[in-house]
Amino acid sequence: MNENQTVSDGAFPDAVGTYANCLRTGNLLFLSGKGPIGTRGVVGWDLTREQGYKFARETGLMLIAVMKKELGDLGRVRRIV
Repeated sequence: MNENQTVSDGAFPDAVGTYANCLRTGNLLFLSGKGPIGTRGVVGWDLTREQGYKFARETGLMLIAVMKKELGDLGRVRRIV
């Protein structure tokens, strides 16, 4: 995703193996398994601060895309913890 893209239903990769993108139970939605693809390392050691910000932003946008696909409307989100 680049800075000008909007969150869309297809903005994240499929879950791998036995993992699921999310699990819905009652009024709660649990998300997991998202992060930058093919990138590993520690900010300040293997990655620059700028790379860390970029990967964190991409991960956040992927999680929001999962919420949007599962809920249909982000207006239903009341709190993120």
